[in-house]
Amino acid sequence: MSKSKRLAHVRRSRAIARPPKIAPQPTAASLTRLLNERAGGQVVVQSGSVQPAFQTYAAPTSWQFGDSFNFPAPPVGRVLWYQFSVDWSLWEWREFWPVNNTNKSMRIDFGVSWAWELVANPFQFPEPLPRFVQDSDRYEFYTSISPGSAGWSGGWIAPTRTITLTPDSKESDPTPLALLLGTQVDGTLRLWYRGRVWDLVVNGKSVPSGWIYGGAPYTIHWAWAVELPRVLDPSVDVGPVMG
Repeated sequence: MSKSKRLAHVRRSRAIARPPKIAPQPTAASLTRLLNERAGGQVVVQSGSVQPAFQTYAAPTSWQFGDSFNFPAPPVGRVLWYQFSVDWSLWEWREFWPVNNTNKSMRIDFGVSWAWELVANPFQFPEPLPRFVQDSDRYEFYTSISPGSAGWSGGWIAPTRTITLTPDSKESDPTPLALLLGTQVDGTLRLWYRGRVWDLVVNGKSVPSGWIYGGAPYTIHWAWAVELPRVLDPSVDVGPVMG
């Protein structure tokens, strides 16, 4: 074989023997992201109930009474919904007048407007406070005061109220769910149940004073659903990864 042919053979051999270009290897972060996009995260649902954390009648707002309630904050993940179910509660209004000095029963016609709401705790968050659950109505009834007696009382029930907050709500911007999650302090959602009465009328006249009893529920039930973050499954063998 001539020298020129040998050189040509060597050149061709070298060309054939040249290794192919190695494509860039995926990093651990990009591979994790790919797996997360292809696999859904685990959905966890939990529920429970809480009682008032403490009570004060000197509520730091124009409302007449209130209780603080601390709810478990959901774990890190996409919160699908958060639900509150506020138990029914008994409200009572008491008056120590008038005195019935007659020998006949004295009829009392009474009317009152009432309202309650579950908001961010005003001891920890500024006004305006986001509101998550609410209810209101007007209660009217009649009773009588027997001869020689004074005062009267009337009671009514605020019914159970349930609401579910979701991320696609159009009620406000940010959504009520986002505002709720913003009340988290040390792993709990710090909320406040507050109530008030107004427009009290007795026998056609406004009532200047009196006493309100009860009003706050003993229990508020909660539930939430969260899609946990999707993570790299250690059981999947992806081979060596260049980071």
